[in-house]
Amino acid sequence: MFYLWLKWLHLLALISWMAGILYLIRLYVYHSQYGHESSNHTMLLLMEKRLLRFITRPAMALTWLTGLTMAGLNHQLAGQPWFMLKLICVLGLSFVTEIAGGYYKRLQSREQPPHTLLPSTRRLRWFNELPTLLLALILALILFRPQLG
Repeated sequence: MFYLWLKWLHLLALISWMAGILYLIRLYVYHSQYGHESSNHTMLLLMEKRLLRFITRPAMALTWLTGLTMAGLNHQLAGQPWFMLKLICVLGLSFVTEIAGGYYKRLQSREQPPHTLLPSTRRLRWFNELPTLLLALILALILFRPQLG
């Protein structure tokens, strides 16, 4: 029963993490487009800070904690090639999250206009697709558990 509660918490954290990272990158698109006005910059920066600090990063940490705990309770997973590929994808998702966190740090400096501190809005929109693609691959690996190699 403990394992099922852990899995529930893991999925809840993952959904929160995905919502946070997708919304955060979308806020950067708005910041790049409309952040040159001081009031917009201040409001967007506050939204990005709260989203990153109170939702996205804690949800990422909880996803990792619960996932590693489940893997520790189910030792057979560690030797499975599909699980190792899933782990690589989760590392990729973590990397995307930290890149997004780096954009926030850049925007805090306020030494340059926001649109010069961020990638183009087009690049940010493409970057926003990466978490979804990684999630699709992660879910496929979990559900289908393909025999790799």
